[in-house]
Amino acid sequence: MYKTTLKYLLLCVFGVALFNCEGRRTSYNAIKESIVEFNSENSLERINYVPKQHFERQVDSTLTNGFKVSIKSLSNDNFVELVGKSSGGITQKTRHRNSDFIIEVLKDNRMVFSSTYDRQSFFKLVNELDTSKEHLILNSINLNQEFSLSEQLVFIDVSYKNVRDNRYYDFVMRIEDNGKATIQLNHVRT
Repeated sequence: MYKTTLKYLLLCVFGVALFNCEGRRTSYNAIKESIVEFNSENSLERINYVPKQHFERQVDSTLTNGFKVSIKSLSNDNFVELVGKSSGGITQKTRHRNSDFIIEVLKDNRMVFSSTYDRQSFFKLVNELDTSKEHLILNSINLNQEFSLSEQLVFIDVSYKNVRDNRYYDFVMRIEDNGKATIQLNHVRT
């Protein structure tokens, strides 16, 4: 009787083990299949902002030749977007914030120039740039005090960066004491 019970017990254990493993997936395979199914049905995006937050900067300068220059730059919500690599169902995107700037020039306490520029209005004044302007963002804007003190002009250096190829387009803006402004491409650098 003991042998018969042992045979039935071993037969039951063998049968349970045999039938319980059939058609079952491991937890690793189940998660892997779920991830593949989710990625095929959904797309995820990770968006990085450059700079991360809105900024505003104002610089006021008084020159010894009677000019007072105020330059204010602020970011706007017009982005230049780059789509990066896609890995594991996640698409990396980078949004570069564009900037507007406001220039005010006074000569002997009399306003001679005041203008606001965004990317489009600035490049309407620049004829010699033959590259696409859609990937350009304002990199920097500065008063060139050395040149502004040597003549009765205000020289402002404006630099735009192409976020696709990392080329910099440096411009010189000349503002005369009568308010006339001209913009020239100074050079392109990498």
